Amino acid sequence: MRIVTFNKVSVFFSSVFLLNLASMYCAAVDVLSGPLQHLTEASFTYATLPGAFFYSKRSRLWVHDASLGTRNASSTALVQPGTLFGFPSSIGVLWIDTHDNVFFAVQLDHGSSVWRYCKFGFRFGMTLRILYLLWTTYYVHYRSLARGLRQYGACGEHERLEIIVGDPTSFILQNTWICALFVVDFWCSLETVGQCIFRIDQTTDMWVFAISTLYLSRTVWFGYLVLNLSGFVLRRCALESYCAQADPTGVAIGVALVVGPLTYYQLRLSFFIDLYHVLYTCFLPQSKEMDYVEHIPPAIVYTIVLGAFPLVYSFALPALTRLVRQVLCRLWIRRISSMAHTSGRRLSRVISRSSLIVRAIDGGAFARLSYNDWKHRLLLGLVFGCGCC
Repeated sequence: MRIVTFNKVSVFFSSVFLLNLASMYCAAVDVLSGPLQHLTEASFTYATLPGAFFYSKRSRLWVHDASLGTRNASSTALVQPGTLFGFPSSIGVLWIDTHDNVFFAVQLDHGSSVWRYCKFGFRFGMTLRILYLLWTTYYVHYRSLARGLRQYGACGEHERLEIIVGDPTSFILQNTWICALFVVDFWCSLETVGQCIFRIDQTTDMWVFAISTLYLSRTVWFGYLVLNLSGFVLRRCALESYCAQADPTGVAIGVALVVGPLTYYQLRLSFFIDLYHVLYTCFLPQSKEMDYVEHIPPAIVYTIVLGAFPLVYSFALPALTRLVRQVLCRLWIRRISSMAHTSGRRLSRVISRSSLIVRAIDGGAFARLSYNDWKHRLLLGLVFGCGCC
């Protein structure tokens, strides 16, 4: 499967689907192509077809019939409009050439100049809100601390004190409303998001795949929002012990690495293709249900799927830890029992060794591992040498 990009092209318009030609003229047209598989009803699947994730009902029906040989492939060509809250937002075209190659092209509307200014104003206001929160919840207290030290001093008369200002990132990441605003900001650029998801539906051009994955790493805010909401529920229900803490840096790195492959497998697995097809078409009016697709329901489910990724880690880690601990405990008991049957002296040696290990771990090494997470240990190791890790 390959992807072809055409710039500054305005094509594939329907007489019943009116778009802003000025904004669509500068939009790129991405085309996925692949061979048409001639299969039987039992072996047919949409997973091998280019862009099957985005098909309308009529597109699926026509490609299905062409693959089974009940429809002339050369006469298979149709236009598939897309809407956003019922308003035109994209247009797609499906056709099959004389060599039985399936082509699926998509062009996304980037919106008018007014919409772009609105997005800029929204982001500017969100930036001011973040700066206000940083000052009122964090930096303003340093000013009070410095004023108090100048007024009352410290224990020593000639001591010089330095106030080290830390990183207030966690205050922003733990603010549920800020995370929700970043999620809204992500979907405000639905045309860019859709283009990146469309370009991930191929592995021939890995550079395009990597760039699209890098842009979709902004979905880390889905995880932060879900973690904040789930944390509130867990605290209300007193269930904090059943989940592990998710480090914000670890979440960001994990999402950046996983979002590309996870999106690709959603695009290529039959279960997700059928699921998202239902979401694309279930809320359309009867007059549009065969030819149109609505982008909002799939966007909501995509947000939930990616947002649940850190939550799965938080709940799975304690369960795996308990399982491993139980297995190791059983193995240790069996080993001790076998040693007890063979030699009492050998058993005493094992007990003494285990007590020495416990005392060794109970010292400074245990504290260093407990009170510093992995990224801090890595930085300390780079600065002071591997001995501190």
